[in-house]
Amino acid sequence: MRLTLCPLVLALLAAAPAGGVTAHLVKDINTNRVSAGSGPAGYVAVGGLAYFSADDSLTGRELWRTDGTATGTFEVVDACPGACAGSPRSVATNGRSYFFLASSGSGEDLWVTGGSPASTVRLTQGLSFPGATEGIWNVWVEGQGLLYFTAGDGAHGRELWRTDGTPAGTFQVADVRPGPAGSDPGDLTIFNGRLYFRADDGRQGPSLWTSDGTAGGTRLVSDPVPGSAKHPGPVYLRAVGPTLFFVAPVGRLGFELWKSDGTAHGTVPLTNLRFSPDNPFLDVTSLGNRLLFLASDPKRGQELWASDGTPGGTRPLTNLPRPDAFFSPGSSDKLSLPREPLGGRLLFRADDGPHGRELWTTDGTPQGTHLLQDLCPGSCDGAFSDVAVTGGRAFFTGNDVAHGPGPWVTDGTPAGTRLIGDFCAGSSSCVRVPYGWHAGSGKVFFGSQDAEAPYVPQLWATDGTAAGTLRLTSFSQAGLTLRDFQGVFLHGTLLFGAYEVGLRGQEPWTSDGTLQGTRLLKDIDLEDFGGSAPYDLHAAGGKVYFLADEGNGYGVWVSDGTEAGTAPVLDGLPPPLPGATVPQILAAADVGGRLFFSSLFAPDRDGNGDTALWRTDGTPAGTVRLTPEAVQVSPANDVVALGGQAFFIASGGAQGYGLWVSDGTAAGTRPVAGPPADSPFFDQWHLTAFQERVFFVVPLPDASGELWRSDGTATGTVPVKALASEQRDLVEHAGRLWFVLHPFDDSGSQIWSSDGTAVGTAPASFYTATTGSGVWQLVPAGSRLFFWVSSHTSSSLWVSDGFSAGGTREVAGADVAILFNDFDHSVTPAFANGQLLFSTSDGGGTLWKSDGSAAGTGPLLDRDGHTILDPYYFRPFASQIFFTTRGEGGLYQTDGTQAGTFKVLDLREPFFDTSVFELAPAGPRLFFRKWDRDHGSELWALESE
Repeated sequence: MRLTLCPLVLALLAAAPAGGVTAHLVKDINTNRVSAGSGPAGYVAVGGLAYFSADDSLTGRELWRTDGTATGTFEVVDACPGACAGSPRSVATNGRSYFFLASSGSGEDLWVTGGSPASTVRLTQGLSFPGATEGIWNVWVEGQGLLYFTAGDGAHGRELWRTDGTPAGTFQVADVRPGPAGSDPGDLTIFNGRLYFRADDGRQGPSLWTSDGTAGGTRLVSDPVPGSAKHPGPVYLRAVGPTLFFVAPVGRLGFELWKSDGTAHGTVPLTNLRFSPDNPFLDVTSLGNRLLFLASDPKRGQELWASDGTPGGTRPLTNLPRPDAFFSPGSSDKLSLPREPLGGRLLFRADDGPHGRELWTTDGTPQGTHLLQDLCPGSCDGAFSDVAVTGGRAFFTGNDVAHGPGPWVTDGTPAGTRLIGDFCAGSSSCVRVPYGWHAGSGKVFFGSQDAEAPYVPQLWATDGTAAGTLRLTSFSQAGLTLRDFQGVFLHGTLLFGAYEVGLRGQEPWTSDGTLQGTRLLKDIDLEDFGGSAPYDLHAAGGKVYFLADEGNGYGVWVSDGTEAGTAPVLDGLPPPLPGATVPQILAAADVGGRLFFSSLFAPDRDGNGDTALWRTDGTPAGTVRLTPEAVQVSPANDVVALGGQAFFIASGGAQGYGLWVSDGTAAGTRPVAGPPADSPFFDQWHLTAFQERVFFVVPLPDASGELWRSDGTATGTVPVKALASEQRDLVEHAGRLWFVLHPFDDSGSQIWSSDGTAVGTAPASFYTATTGSGVWQLVPAGSRLFFWVSSHTSSSLWVSDGFSAGGTREVAGADVAILFNDFDHSVTPAFANGQLLFSTSDGGGTLWKSDGSAAGTGPLLDRDGHTILDPYYFRPFASQIFFTTRGEGGLYQTDGTQAGTFKVLDLREPFFDTSVFELAPAGPRLFFRKWDRDHGSELWALESE
């Protein structure tokens, strides 16, 4: 989702937060500006100008114009001022002015412009218009100087309207169907100087109507099914020479092609043929004075037809053995008829079965309609695209056995149909397939990927020869839009959109067909959406360590909260493979002021890669890798600090996963004897420091496990007790180690505790498991232990002193389930000021608090009385609890009361729809990631005042 922010909102985002803390940018790490791109779209050329929509991140998506120069490229109007977008869409042009629809925030309005802000006028307000896919609902009549269109004003429903380009000259023509229903005019067409259209007056049903632009001159021409108001109306209205053609039903017998001379008497079915009611007409075009159309006949299937306006001259041009030669039911790939002929003939694609999808040619007669050439002999497809016509030739993407897909050109004859250049060297799976042909002004452009930058579409131009086929762009990433790209010719050059990833995003480009003449037209969106985007924040020794995008790669950085004290400790991390995730810090621990962390620095597309243990003291020289490449650190376990050493789970070579320990040197990083060295599991071992030992659970193949303890030596690493079921947690409370056993049957979860010995490891006496229940997330909070109990039908919050049943009670029921994830510590609750803060799993997550009593347990609202949704990253700081929210992207603080709960900062990033808003307290500061317009997404910090 793209968030468009107005200048006022941007100013508010940069303001200082409330509540006794101040926020500041720590350092602009990645100073390379990265524009998100304005996303130009909807190009329309009008009288020496081209109009398009674009988003500059200040006024939203609005209408822009260009004369082909940077200075002549500017916004025409901000139709929806503020943080909303006008989202203009094209309506019509008269060769001088451009009519368009744009949103005002409450609906769409009709506008007209001559290309400057001063000449841009809003013509309507409060009307409703048909959608972009609702057929032909507007038409410009040059002889009358009027634009006819369909609109509704609420009181009348959709009716026929007109405008001369001024607000005073914009009004409803006639109220064909009085009342709020409206006649819903459609298929507006000009014929013999009058307007013809389909409308429903509520009595005859959808019928053929005409208008001269006045209420008195608006009348019914013909009702195709007299005596019934419930029938389909005329569609596909087309004026060809002296005849108005359309498709309409004939009673209940199916659809037929009709003709009209504009009178009721002269409006009749053309033949006695009955076409299929399901997709009877697939496409319509014209060739000379003939109407050409694709129609589906129940007996013949899909064929190309032609009509000269007489019954004898209305006949099929093809007799294809395949019944779905143009469109397969259930498929979105429908072949269309070209709008531009080539030398009095029309080239079209069809699949007759024996020859596959190939180019055909027609002059509008059966004898002049035939396969042009079977490029791919047999049933394989030889024509991969429709043709683009210019200068007496047609260009298309063809495919033959010898060369594979490539650019082709034809003059409309078999002898004049040839391959321009070998792009694929016979490979049927080649990615260098030309697409998006644009032809005009004697120039031909297309998009295609290139062997030098695979999967990156580039712009090409061709004159129809191999020597004259030239790649015009050299994008390293993204490039043109895939499949097809929008473009329009302006002053003999092609105006189009292209991406420059890491530089400008998608912006308007122009090309005259030469390397020198292919360039960025204008960088419209100058907002910086780059930055280092810091992530994986971890604290050690009063500083924060994190990963950052340095502009030319990723690195590990450290910060003490000052710009001078923010620097890289490990540069040049291996870049991720295409489609893979970025480098990651999997887990970390503060070991005597140094950070020990497990990493995944070169992941593949599936997230696999080289996992290792590192140590850093905050300097490049003191940042070293501790495990060799043959050792893979578990990606699903914590790193735990104890006695100046780091404990972690890893697998060495052919060995399975087991406990390892490190003193911060490569020589002192080793496996610990004791637990099975051939365990195939890297699942959570629940490493926890307790009584100057590290306790952990060794998972066994039958899903049971053993509780172990270790002091980092072989003799001091011993099993404590076998546990015949799945284990969770391992937390310290009241001088004991607590965990949960989940039995394999339905007897219910049990809470256990341990003093570190086998004898002292037993079920808790204060809680008795009940059938079908589960215990989740043990949370020590001062003298109390919170936990959640769930069953098949409900869940509830409990609290205990950890000693007796009398000191254990349910404090909240009514389906209060905690948001719990065994691998995601960002949702771990926090305890401060006598309050437990946590996120429930209802509706995606709601903020709750509990003081251990039923009365003190419930949703925690902000000071304005609003529910806070999807909170996470609860972190104590400055005698408060700070947290962030996913969807809304807010940074909040709370003291556990409603009055003391409020948003400190807005962390939303206008371009990136992200839910990663980490918080890391380190020393006197709380670090986080934040975006601003001038720096992009960088490292910020809060400090107490």
